[in-house]
Amino acid sequence: MSETGPAVADIVDAYAHIGLPRFQSLADYELRMRSAGIAAAALCSFDSSPDLAAIHDGLARPDGRFCGIGVPLGSGRDELEASVIIQLTAGFSGIRLSGADIAERSWLLGLIAGHGRVPLVCANSGEPATATVLNDHLDHHPDSRLVLGHFGGLPAPAVLRSGPVGELFARPQVSVIFSRQGGYPADRILPAAERLIESCGWRRVLWGSESPVLTWRNETLASALAWVDVLGPTAEQRRDFLGGNARRLFFDSRPDVQPLDLPFDPMERAQVIPATIFANGLGLDQRTAGALVHAWLTDGELGTFADYTGALIDRALKNQD
Repeated sequence: MSETGPAVADIVDAYAHIGLPRFQSLADYELRMRSAGIAAAALCSFDSSPDLAAIHDGLARPDGRFCGIGVPLGSGRDELEASVIIQLTAGFSGIRLSGADIAERSWLLGLIAGHGRVPLVCANSGEPATATVLNDHLDHHPDSRLVLGHFGGLPAPAVLRSGPVGELFARPQVSVIFSRQGGYPADRILPAAERLIESCGWRRVLWGSESPVLTWRNETLASALAWVDVLGPTAEQRRDFLGGNARRLFFDSRPDVQPLDLPFDPMERAQVIPATIFANGLGLDQRTAGALVHAWLTDGELGTFADYTGALIDRALKNQD
């Protein structure tokens, strides 16, 4: 019995981040998979820590437990286009696109679809301008698929009923990953999720952990897996949500794996994006908190309090080596 409560035969994580130094190694995540009973996963890169080699190593495993979601990298259109094609040729199942990609580089959608792969859009698709771009893409590529991450940006229930947003989420080519539950306001997420189920049905929604970012919010894989039960799915709907839908989308036609041969080191094109750890607060014993502030002040307020705390943690971790 896994820590997830009721057994699910085939749990598939549709959104797990792999990549040092920001996230976790593949070995780190495999330990978490075993403890949570996760059978397979879509390993997703990120533009501030594009450890594409680590993801590619997972794709090359003979057990076929992993598929890969890459990221556009490059200093201009030619380099961006080349990097995407190289990743798709190497066996990545899709490319993660940000809000900036959709607004400024929407041509990436067509490039990915033209190779028969899936754009994973992590943007606010509940905004009419974004939804309009995505609808236009699907109009021009009716046989393509589109995956929206993080509840599609958690659109308000009202906008899902009409207009470009309602049209987008009603399209059969669109799937939505339910992830980042603990990062959204509790009073917004449940009504939005219920309306998304009305729009998409249980066959077009997928579970994603956003590991290891969920741990930055002091969440666990067990709580992330169990969250769906507040929506009251049947046993069959729960199986589809926690694994079946992701299996059909990402693994039933998994690309062949070829060498990954980028003409540059991906980290040379990495964006600098801070990691927001414990955004909702870090619950420490008050004596520890007081001692920490005292140490910062005694050391002459070196940098900000956050700078000092991060340096202290970094020194402690290095002392473990």
